[in-house]
Amino acid sequence: MVNARLLKSKMVLHDDTPDDLADAVGVHRATMYAKIRGASEFTVSDIMTIKSRYKLTAEDIDAIFFASEVSC
Repeated sequence: MVNARLLKSKMVLHDDTPDDLADAVGVHRATMYAKIRGASEFTVSDIMTIKSRYKLTAEDIDAIFFASEVSC
């Protein structure tokens, strides 16, 4: 389950919107909103693109994409 709050904070730090991130990842904006909400899964390719875009550490990736208990 994605930690939407942490992902959104990274987006804000980089002046990105979900639409900007959707363009970077190469998915439709509705798909990105579904992924952020947890209604759809991020792919490995999505995560690698986001990692590069936001210069995320391994700890960031674990906290954002692999947290077992998150709050939105």
